[in-house]
Amino acid sequence: MYLNQNQEKREHGMHKQQMKAVDIYEALKEQKVDISYTTVCKAVRQLNKQSKEAYIKQEYKLGDVCEFDWGEVKLYINSDKPTVYQLAVFTTAKGNFRYARLFRSQKTECFLEAHSLFFDYIGGAYKTMTYDNMKIAVKRFVSCTEKEPTDELLKLSLYYGFQYRFCNIRSGNEKGHVERSVEYIRRKTFARKDTFSSLDEANEYLLKRLEELNALPKEGYDGKSPYDVLAAEKPFLLPKMPKYHSSRITEARLINTLLFQWIKTDILFLIILWDILLQ
Repeated sequence: MYLNQNQEKREHGMHKQQMKAVDIYEALKEQKVDISYTTVCKAVRQLNKQSKEAYIKQEYKLGDVCEFDWGEVKLYINSDKPTVYQLAVFTTAKGNFRYARLFRSQKTECFLEAHSLFFDYIGGAYKTMTYDNMKIAVKRFVSCTEKEPTDELLKLSLYYGFQYRFCNIRSGNEKGHVERSVEYIRRKTFARKDTFSSLDEANEYLLKRLEELNALPKEGYDGKSPYDVLAAEKPFLLPKMPKYHSSRITEARLINTLLFQWIKTDILFLIILWDILLQ
């Protein structure tokens, strides 16, 4: 069943939301199916052959670094056709605590709202936020290694008090936590369920799944969960601020003119005359 679902996802261009062997194994165990992980791996290997990746683990100070990135996810929201939604993902470098939020676009106001929701959720801000060279964050390249932040990122950093850092070009590994988190959240959350009645329902489901995942003990953390590490980091976070509110300002101009009336008798098209009065 799960392999068929993976096939359907590939056919719909949703290959990044497939269930991996460990996800299928966990789902089968929840259904009380007596099967070994090795057997599941052998079945999945017939369809996909993936190489292992190696990572160098770095040490981070408490409350020091958090990484941000955008990802995409295809969901059925009040529709029988999949629609692409934007996934704003935050990952703490110290404890791998993950937070995410779905948006319809990657506009500046979505970028700002995502940060405001995240900082409010954890009760503070990290001292350094890491970004890649996304247009929302980088205004222009001063040199190969120096970038100028956008005005909105600068205002946001001044409000919360954090420093920002940009990755080098084509060096996504410099924020490897969040690079893996986008794939991890997309798979662990939306591989099992991808149909919702509204965006709010999808975000509620996303937050619930993240709470469950963040509560699981992690290898290499002395049996601690991301929630446990976050609790240890909170005294070192920047102070909690009121939510940062953002909006898109649009200037709409009304032309004070007399519109025309056009009557075509055989079809009876009528456009009524009126004056647009400016208050």
